[in-house]
Amino acid sequence: MGFGLFVPEFRATFEMTSSTVGLVSSLGFAGFFIGLLAAQALLIRYGPEAPVITGLGCATLGLAAGVFVAAASAGFAWTPFNDAVHRKVGEPDRPAALSRISTGTSLGIAAAGMAALAMVLAGLPWRQCWWAFAVASAGVLVLNWSALRPVEKSAPAGPAARWTRLLHPGVVPLYLIGFVFRLT
Repeated sequence: MGFGLFVPEFRATFEMTSSTVGLVSSLGFAGFFIGLLAAQALLIRYGPEAPVITGLGCATLGLAAGVFVAAASAGFAWTPFNDAVHRKVGEPDRPAALSRISTGTSLGIAAAGMAALAMVLAGLPWRQCWWAFAVASAGVLVLNWSALRPVEKSAPAGPAARWTRLLHPGVVPLYLIGFVFRLT
């Protein structure tokens, strides 16, 4: 999501065309989607720690192969955090816990906006902004690693929990909504 805020600087620095900007943005959303699919497999096999740590590792390493890998971090973390909350937090406290977790994304987007504003108004180099995000991501990775270590993986799923469920006609509306959302 931070990529879009820095596009004017990237275009100037790397002489990116509109097509290249669109391709890089599309790779970001593809990374998010692949992260969601991989997270579910890791979640079932290893519990929430593995996909969240993998996702945060992707965010930390995400500059070069960049937007794709960094965007995958959100896909890796989203479902496992919900799973961890449902297994470790009591029913009355779940909404507040999920809200606090979601606030992290909002704070990250706000920080990206402030960094982009500082870049434009104060002449802060974009590379410093991206390094700051990489360092912050590494810090969040360590915090989540310690917080999620005590969360056990879920019990093995029966034969009904197969990837073929993704092809069930009942999920078509979700795919259409997702397609329209990303297209917009």
